[in-house]
Formats: sequence, C-alpha cells, structure tokens
Amino acid sequence: MMIIRSIKSEYFLGGITMKKVLCAILAGLCIISMSAITAFAADGGQEFTTYTESPDTPGEELLFVTGDMDELTGYDAKGGIGVDLHNLASGGTAYCLKNDTSTWYDFEVSEKTDVTFYIGYIARPGSNRGIDYSVDDPKGEHRVFIDLEESADQQWVSGTFTVEAGKHTFYLYAPTGMDDSNLKSCDVYTIELYGNPASDSAATTAEATAETTAAEVPEMEAPVLDYPSMDAMANSGAGYATLDEAAASIGKTPVLGAAFVTGSNGNNNEGPENLWDNDTATKFCTGEFPTQSLAMFANPITVDGIIMATANDNSSYNNRSPFEWAIYVSADGENWTAIAYGDDTFFEETDFTYYAAALSAPVENVKYVYFQSEGALSGCYQMSELVLTGTAGEAAPATTETEAPAAETEATVETEATVETEAPETTAEETVEAPAETTEAPQTFDMGVIAAAAAVVSAAGYAVSKKRR
Repeated sequence: MMIIRSIKSEYFLGGITMKKVLCAILAGLCIISMSAITAFAADGGQEFTTYTESPDTPGEELLFVTGDMDELTGYDAKGGIGVDLHNLASGGTAYCLKNDTSTWYDFEVSEKTDVTFYIGYIARPGSNRGIDYSVDDPKGEHRVFIDLEESADQQWVSGTFTVEAGKHTFYLYAPTGMDDSNLKSCDVYTIELYGNPASDSAATTAEATAETTAAEVPEMEAPVLDYPSMDAMANSGAGYATLDEAAASIGKTPVLGAAFVTGSNGNNNEGPENLWDNDTATKFCTGEFPTQSLAMFANPITVDGIIMATANDNSSYNNRSPFEWAIYVSADGENWTAIAYGDDTFFEETDFTYYAAALSAPVENVKYVYFQSEGALSGCYQMSELVLTGTAGEAAPATTETEAPAAETEATVETEATVETEAPETTAEETVEAPAETTEAPQTFDMGVIAAAAAVVSAAGYAVSKKRR
C-alpha cells in the first residue's frame, strides 16, 4: 500500500499541547487546510495523537510494514487465523485482532533512542474501538490501551517510547476489555516506527554520567567477601522495560559510565564485563561460582539506589537469577561496604526487565562497585545489567604531593549503609594559589592519589533528586 506523505503537522507527542498549522503548497498559490489532529490520553496517562491524513514522520525509519502476513515477525492466534486474527493472509492489506491475540515486529537501534510509532487503521463507527501495544513484553504484562477515534476512513494513531541500544520487539494486541459488542478492535493497515537519538534525560545528562577511560582502569583481583547480615532487599514492586522507567519507580537518577575492572569467568562472550555496558542484549552468564564483577568510576559518586536487569531468556529457563547476592562499594578498592543484599525474589522470570530498589541512606565517596553472588538454583546464573543510582562526582584537582599508599591491606567489609570520610585539614601556611596551568594526573593506578581525591570530592559532594514518574 503506497502512502503519500504530503501533509505536515507540528505536534508534541506525550505532551498536552497540539498545534495545527497550514501547509502552503502548489507554488504558494493554493492553501490547503491540514488534516484534523486530536490528542487524547489512555487510562495509563500516556498521550497519543490521531491523524486523518498520513502525517510526515520524524527520524530514521526503523520499521515500515503493512498488514501482510508475510511482514509479521510473529503472531499468537489462540483460535486460529480467521477466528482470532481476521483477514490475516499473505498479500493482505490489513488484519483484525480478536480475543486477546497478538502480533509482533522486531526492530533494532544502535543507541538509546526515542521511538515514535504510527499505526494506520480503520475503526468503523457504531461502537467503541481500541487496540493495545507494548514493547519487549512477550507476556503482555505492561500493555497500554489506546482508545481509537472511529471513522469509516483510514486514520493513524501515534505515540512514543524510549529504548536502549539493541534488539527490541513492538507488540500489538486486541484491546483490553474487548467484548466485540461495546468494545471492538480495528483493522490494522500499517505499522511504522521512527527513531531519533534519545533526548537528554536523567540517565544521560553530563551531571549524571561518570566517564572512565581504559587507561585509568587498574589491575586488581576480585575479592571474596563475607555476605552481610542484612535483610533481603525487595524491588520497587514491578519490573520495567527501560532503565529510565525503573529509576523513576524509586525516584532516583542512574549514574552510568562504570568501567569494568575484573571478575570471575563467564561463558563464551558472556563475561562479567557485560553487567556494566548499559545493554540488556548482553549478559553475564556462567556455571562457575561465586560470580564476581568489579567496576570503577572515574570520579567518586554518591549512591542512593540499585537497578538490576534480567537477560534474554529468563522466562524460558527459570531459576537463573542469583539466589544469594550482595553489592559492595569502596572508596579505595580495599575497604568495602555492603549496600545491598538479596536473593532471587528480587527478580521475576521475565526477559530484558529492570528491577530497582532505593537504599535507606545515601552512600558517599564511592569509587568502586563490586557484585558477588553464590550462583543460581538452576546451576546456571545470568544477569544482564547492574546500575547504581545517585549523583556523579566532579573531577578532583591534580595534586603535587601525596602520601605513599600502604603496602598491603586486607579487604574488609562493613555492613553499614553509610560511609564517613573527613576532608584533610589545612592551615593558612599550607594554602597556595592555584597555578596558571595544571598538571595532568598520571595514568597509572596510585591508591594514595585516589584516596585523597575521593575525600576532597566527598566534602564538596551534593545530592540531586528526581521527581517520581
């Protein structure tokens, strides 16, 4: 089906304000009024836009398919085609979802992306009409109902969502509460997805991101630490398809940019480094226990929550989440404080799903983060992501003199949820003006430098709060 994109509109998806404009065409001699635009919100609060003529589409095309059966990635027809999926056929132009059936379409993005979807449909008048959608949600647990505008002519409904880099799936379902009398489905003609790099958000702003270069990563061994005497931590009450949604559930801000340092062995291409790459398409998977993964930040941060994500096939292969685990933090890589402890009840048997929990009190001056678990009940452990929430620190000023680090220090574990540090005392005689040019910090690992810098940053640290979604 050919769609001619000739009508331009100015709009704000996911917002409240909609604006009509006129489009001057035909060499400026004729003015044609734009198609009607209607904004409305679903029960879940998400806002959608309806177009009576095919709209111009923003961003890179990620998917453009018709209702042809051959263009589906997959479908679930509980009673069979012609019963639950009316009109679905090879070479067909449209189909109609019935009785809680679903169709789905795969797409992929190379970076965190704001996706705009358009569903071309006909919702014939005479009854309420609707359709559901979700993203990366094979069980339909987080599907969103769209109340469609009825018309005998084809229309387009549009909405937005955000996904991380990797492969994803867009799902369509018969509408929630469909009884084929008071509420009916619609005929689906086209599905279109367009992407743009994600706008600055809590997870990607400069203030919330700590960057670490490979040259700064020291050589360390992963410690084997005692598990703390803490109650098992519960998640925020639900799983989420995106990192930002999980962070919003606890009112916190993700701090990205942790650089992998060391860890235990993983399966082929499924090592401990994958916990820190901000990509649920990769995972740390192993049958060798304990599982260990240690990472560091370029500058000390303040931590106030944790977020962890399941991997690609937890729903198919159960009991792969860690049945006993702990997360530790450190200012110097030697002395560790346990900030979180839990078991496999923190997770559900879902795929690519984030789970979050807030700490009882913020922990300052965190340079290193370390994950340890005793494996999984199935004998095969897997997890895709570990993210801390909080406030990223600023780079510490270079210093000319530092104390030599201690020769050897055994790793110790504290079970308090706070870390106390004191800023170094100075006298008037010791105070000097900053030189015109600063000396770059050496690229080698100096524990004394890091400890001193961490104390300075801690004394000047600040907290940023994020409004709960």
